[in-house]
Amino acid sequence: IRRHPYCSFPKETNNTDAFVRLFRGVVKTGLAPTSFYEVPRGYQALKVNVAAAFLAELALRTRDGQSRFHLLPPSCPTLDQMVNWACAKYSIERLPYSKFLQRFGTALRELDSDQRELSMLPLLSYWKQPIKRSTTEVGQAGFQAKAVEYGLNPTAIKQAEFLEILSNLG
Repeated sequence: IRRHPYCSFPKETNNTDAFVRLFRGVVKTGLAPTSFYEVPRGYQALKVNVAAAFLAELALRTRDGQSRFHLLPPSCPTLDQMVNWACAKYSIERLPYSKFLQRFGTALRELDSDQRELSMLPLLSYWKQPIKRSTTEVGQAGFQAKAVEYGLNPTAIKQAEFLEILSNLG
């Protein structure tokens, strides 16, 4: 399990995570696209403590073969919604995607070497175009049912949690 950037440990982030790199860049450069998507969809992520607790319970309670679960909360905010949340606290200019990508890359290259090392630069080629709609939708019902059975509450990131993450990025 790779630790997701938001978890139950305050002020602790995974600095090399793509999510953290992306939003550190948005905050540092003050730039974001009008939309990250061709067709909006939620940013699919789950808090690491919920994923770990689920897997531990599953391992302790299940002895009858293999199961596959998609560990996702029932609904997730989009990256665009998260940028809107960030706009409440930070000055961020929204640009058409191609213009954003060009200016974002330039601004990231102008950061000092320590900040560049933790920036989106190594991953920028992934963002050459807006995110396309996934052709494979994964079912979450099995995970939701088991999570409730195990007494877990897999929820999507909320605005206050997200803004706390941003304030801890430095």
